[in-house]
Amino acid sequence: MSAPTTQELELLKKFREKLVDLSLEGEQDSDMFLLRWIRGEQDSDMFLLRWIRARENNLDHAEDMLRKSLFWRKENNLDSWKQPANLKTDLPYEIVGYDQNNCPVVMIQGGRWDFKKLVADGQRQDFLNFKQSIYEEILETMRGKTTPEGVPVTQGIFIIDLNCSSFSQMSFQVLGMMKEDGQRFEANYPEILKNLYFINAPWFLNMVMNIMKTIVSAKTVGKINVFPSDPTKWMPVLQEIVPLEILPVVYGGKNADSKLNSNLEN
Repeated sequence: MSAPTTQELELLKKFREKLVDLSLEGEQDSDMFLLRWIRGEQDSDMFLLRWIRARENNLDHAEDMLRKSLFWRKENNLDSWKQPANLKTDLPYEIVGYDQNNCPVVMIQGGRWDFKKLVADGQRQDFLNFKQSIYEEILETMRGKTTPEGVPVTQGIFIIDLNCSSFSQMSFQVLGMMKEDGQRFEANYPEILKNLYFINAPWFLNMVMNIMKTIVSAKTVGKINVFPSDPTKWMPVLQEIVPLEILPVVYGGKNADSKLNSNLEN
């Protein structure tokens, strides 16, 4: 995310006045989620700027969005939720490292996620919290990172491999679960998406995309890139945006230590 413009710096001053009760500058009585980000004026500027940009510079709407998100965090007790052991195994993903601008890169082998089983096992809420924990992990990896230009990092790259996806997974309940995940992401993690890449995309991904387009902003949709099950189409793109040293071998890189390699080899 680019540094604030002169106009945005003025908006940030006004935005801070609206949030004075949140104790942005001191640790006493502050929300711990905020404290992980408020570490000096520049860092907090970039944190607050995400909400302003997400609401097209409307400070009232940005304030409402941020306050609702903070309430949602406390209500769902996200800071203390732990990933169930079976989800760690059954839902493979990995933050493999950082791109050339120090933005984290997360790779998700979504084609191996058994969504219908999660619903059948009564783990819908666990799944939603699991996805939130991934977003939280990404936020944590950004903290303290800066771009080559010295701007605090606030965005990450998502790469979702849909190899092995099956249309049989697309039940009404599964689509509803995906929709709620999209709504949560849009409402509580504004402007953290640098780009999203779907690779090995099946034909029925359009069903999911049509749902997503009804709940996420046009700006978010514009960051989504879809590639079919043809490595000659997506591999050169990944090799360009992800340093080869961190890109897993099975995706055309040199990272032989990634746990994602063995998942595909097996």
